[in-house]
Amino acid sequence: MKQVVLTGIRKMALIKTSEPQLQFPGDYLVMPEFTCFGVTNMLHPVEAALIEPLSIGVYAVNLSQIFDKNVSVAIFGAGPIGLSILMKLLAVGINNVGVIEPLEY
Repeated sequence: MKQVVLTGIRKMALIKTSEPQLQFPGDYLVMPEFTCFGVTNMLHPVEAALIEPLSIGVYAVNLSQIFDKNVSVAIFGAGPIGLSILMKLLAVGINNVGVIEPLEY
């Protein structure tokens, strides 16, 4: 369910968060409409939620312009973005990678 709500001059989207596995702390989320993208039923909501951190990881590696496959890389943080950076580095053949996670899970 997506409703567009006009507030002043800004269009806002009211999105029902009905997937309990996303662990969102509320029933609805309000955010600028231009930041929302529709997803078909072919993609599960949990998979769709990973598109944003995965794209950030790919963008970060591309932005770093690492061309030498013998380089050593350290990633600070093993959250969704850090792990997506790791996956992208491994996908392009950079294998000397370390991940540092300060939190104990």
